[in-house]
Amino acid sequence: MSVPPPNVTSLRGRGAVVTSLLAAQAAWSLVVIAATLAEIALLDRLRDGALVTQMEADASDPRMRVATSVSISLLVLVAVAWLVWQHRRQRNLVRLGARQLRFTPRWAVGWWFVPPERPDIRTGQGR
Repeated sequence: MSVPPPNVTSLRGRGAVVTSLLAAQAAWSLVVIAATLAEIALLDRLRDGALVTQMEADASDPRMRVATSVSISLLVLVAVAWLVWQHRRQRNLVRLGARQLRFTPRWAVGWWFVPPERPDIRTGQGR
């Protein structure tokens, strides 16, 4: 295992966090899919006039609330972890002496929040 230069931050731990959170998000997506399919089945039964117990109906809302709340929370955690990793990676490039980089460490993060340029329909060029 090589040791990074003194002014360079190791990305191994941050990369592991991002990878773990992405895996958790993917796994949780299976739970959300199952909850959504159960919700659709319940609504289909209601639409078709089938009997739906009060207990089934009462269980549906909290199940969907938990599924979506956890999913949104994981998404926010993944985004924050990714942006921290992205900033540190770009900062390391600067500290290692990379020149003519397109983005500063801050812009490596900020660029994710800038909408892409739409081409002009008439010319095909960006505005």
